Amino acid sequence: MPTNRRIARCEECGETREMATKTECFGCYRRRRRAEEGQPVDRHNPAIRREHRHILKAHAQLLLALGELGVSRNHVFEVLDVIEPYVAPVVEFLRAGERERQLRVHVHDDNMSRDEVPVNDEQRLEGERGQS
Repeated sequence: MPTNRRIARCEECGETREMATKTECFGCYRRRRRAEEGQPVDRHNPAIRREHRHILKAHAQLLLALGELGVSRNHVFEVLDVIEPYVAPVVEFLRAGERERQLRVHVHDDNMSRDEVPVNDEQRLEGERGQS
């Protein structure tokens, strides 16, 4: 079945073939596009597998239940410490895991002294400038 595609010399490979663009044949065009796209997605081996989804769903449900019960921030962290071995396979997918250890002290905790109140980087830098 004849096509109405232009036949010309490819500027990439030098062969005379049907052209995909003004300067490239289909082979060179697809080769360039694949290189631009990078790694193809492997749909048969996803990063988050079925067992990971079950753990993530249970983790989310647990946090929702703790929120509904009105559990204090410190007790939430205690529960998270207890379940840590169970969520170890998916800890890389839990974004808050990196900073949660730093943010354990909350500014509204009653049993925290004024010296323990966390400050952001700008406030800390202003304090250091004032002392020098």
